[in-house]
Amino acid sequence: MEKVALEVMREFMEILTSKYEENEAQAIAFELLDKIWGLDKVQVLAKNTIANYDEEQAEDILERLMWNEPVQYITGVAEFYGRQFNVNSETLIPRPETEELVDWIKKDHEGQEGLEIIDIGTGSGCIGLSLALEMAKAKVSLLDVSEGAILVAKSNAEKFGAEVDIIEKSIFDFDLPADKKLDIVVSNPPYVRPWEEVMMKENVLEYEPRDAIFIEEEAPLIFYIDIAEKGAKWLKKGGRIYFEINEAFGPETIELFEKLGYSNCELRKDFVGKDRMAAATWEG
Repeated sequence: MEKVALEVMREFMEILTSKYEENEAQAIAFELLDKIWGLDKVQVLAKNTIANYDEEQAEDILERLMWNEPVQYITGVAEFYGRQFNVNSETLIPRPETEELVDWIKKDHEGQEGLEIIDIGTGSGCIGLSLALEMAKAKVSLLDVSEGAILVAKSNAEKFGAEVDIIEKSIFDFDLPADKKLDIVVSNPPYVRPWEEVMMKENVLEYEPRDAIFIEEEAPLIFYIDIAEKGAKWLKKGGRIYFEINEAFGPETIELFEKLGYSNCELRKDFVGKDRMAAATWEG
């Protein structure tokens, strides 16, 4: 059936504002109209019509939203570094602070070509694929233990035409050949402690993959230790390692780098002022 998009917008807002704040409800409604029915904000406000509007589909979408399902899983895409990445419940939804990590790496290596990079715990592939697409002739490997995440990363590589190596394996069981050396190691591993769950939103806890979020309280740096130790073997002289981190473990991450012999160890805050990124250089 045909229906005026602005009318659909108002119907969505009437229901969504019973659960979400008005600004968030509006953003969700516009996102749905764009990604599901192909009308951007200007077209909605101009009262364009939806030619293929399905009432049952709309009711299902609204029901899923009222049950806290993230809009990105409903539309199947999430914005990251100017691109629409495929996502589903097998992968985390890319966050703005992770874009800052990509930007840091890109600026650190501006003008360099053919860099060899590995993205560990790649999920949707948002970090590694962004680097592959943004950095000239970069040779990127994506590593993840989750079969579901690997399938999503592959779909994104195909979507963007990025030639990358995709490896389905746990970091704890993976190693590079002795003669293989890298310029960049990057990872956004699990880093949320179990007790921090009370501070998280329902839509994250109920739908996003817990294995990609939570770490054991007794070993909060287990991924960082393993990756940093392997980075010390894998990186070329002058190569860089980058992490997204739990804000509570900034000093410990820097101490880990220093103990392993890294130099130029640096902690950076994200756009809300939290210690969220760490990097260091391997001098060999």
